[in-house]
Amino acid sequence: MGTYGQLILALKEDHRAEEVHKISVFVQFWKLFRDIESYDRTATDKLIVQKVADAYELLGLPEDKKRILDKYDYLFNESSRLNFKISKTNSGKKRAKNTRLKMKVVEKIRAAEVEDMPLFSFEYFPPKTNEGVKNLFERMERMVSYGPSFCDVTWGAGGSTANLTLDIANRMQNMVCVETMMHLTCTNMPVEKIDHALDTIKANGIQNVLALRGDPPHGQDKFIQVAGGFACALDLVQHIRAKYGDYFGITVAGYPEAHPDMIQGEEGVSLEGLMLVQILSLPNSSMTPISSSSL
Repeated sequence: MGTYGQLILALKEDHRAEEVHKISVFVQFWKLFRDIESYDRTATDKLIVQKVADAYELLGLPEDKKRILDKYDYLFNESSRLNFKISKTNSGKKRAKNTRLKMKVVEKIRAAEVEDMPLFSFEYFPPKTNEGVKNLFERMERMVSYGPSFCDVTWGAGGSTANLTLDIANRMQNMVCVETMMHLTCTNMPVEKIDHALDTIKANGIQNVLALRGDPPHGQDKFIQVAGGFACALDLVQHIRAKYGDYFGITVAGYPEAHPDMIQGEEGVSLEGLMLVQILSLPNSSMTPISSSSL
């Protein structure tokens, strides 16, 4: 029995019918939201969207109901319906271009938790040659056929591969048709360059960002804040939230044993205060880096 099933059983034993009803609606909502990723635009899609909106209403979330109806307005409005192309992948399966309904990574994680299902992703880094880029996409097509929940692409040290990363991210999202998360670092990145990167991926329909401070540039031992840039990932997250609202799903790196450059020993700075600042910056999720020769 999954986690939500155990919770419903416990609530039933306590005769808490209202909570049981809301959780049941919530579970139904996520099942519908998973189904809404269907590539084909049919009347069934409209029905699913409407049911998701109704689920939000039952949960007492009118703003979310309006958001979901606005987001998928093109299903109800013929004049704004997206045109799409069908292409064949290397595996021979048909895939629709530019029609997949997007989900933030955090939404996929929550859906997997509700369904008690495993979730995995693939990470790619920008190749150094044109031939390497060609090989990357050939391999990516094969790997995506295994059904990753999303894929991410790294940001070169100090923004050295910025243009290539932006191009790869765009092609991943709109040609390979896999939910894409782009890394973005603070290293050698004044705010103008950061905004250019964010504006570009937003225009390309990408809504997932892994916000990182980044390693020191090659040849340097310590990270140095660039003029007009940010000192740490927290500053970057706060900037993204302030400028773009909740458009982006933001992921950060998690360090269970603390980052080696963590703030420590400063007078007047409490752990509770630092935690509050980080909570208020509202990243959606975190990823923990690991290292293993077997991976």
